[in-house]
Amino acid sequence: MNPLVATTLRRMAMWAAALAATLCGHALTARDVHLLPVAPAVWLGLLGLAALVGSRSGTFTAWGPVRTLTVLLAAQAGLHGLMHWAPWMFGFVEHGHTPLVTPAALGVHVFLALAMLLPLCAGQRLLERLIAAVRALIPARRPRTLPRPARRLALRLGAPRVAQARAPRTSRGPPFRRLRPVSRGAAMHAA
Repeated sequence: MNPLVATTLRRMAMWAAALAATLCGHALTARDVHLLPVAPAVWLGLLGLAALVGSRSGTFTAWGPVRTLTVLLAAQAGLHGLMHWAPWMFGFVEHGHTPLVTPAALGVHVFLALAMLLPLCAGQRLLERLIAAVRALIPARRPRTLPRPARRLALRLGAPRVAQARAPRTSRGPPFRRLRPVSRGAAMHAA
């Protein structure tokens, strides 16, 4: 498996977990939640965008549980705020004004994040093992090198050349003496 594919899969799994937890938390704690018929298509579109956005590093290492939980809670907080201020972005019908943060919503978000922590960490370790297995099976590519140019041998035949003294250049401009002014009549007569 390619590390870029593994990074994209991890990113999509994190966003899917954050989106699912936020949708469940929103549905459990908010009153009068109604979905538009296009809501599942909107959610899939958001996950598709998550695949495109992010770093494109050539390495992959599994995150620890603390980092995974921190990223998951931060993503949930951002999505929760977006769902509160722009519910139409997630396929919800406008609902009555509810407080942004309630103890019930906070508890549901933390509980769902902890419930998703184990599968997310296990999935990252699985991706890391898949990358190691592919690297063990497929030998690493050697970098392409250009063929070496043929070496040139300098053959010195005869006597070595002697450096000759250069002659002074004569194209340095007019001589260093004052020129006589030319009268108009002489210039016209010469032409």
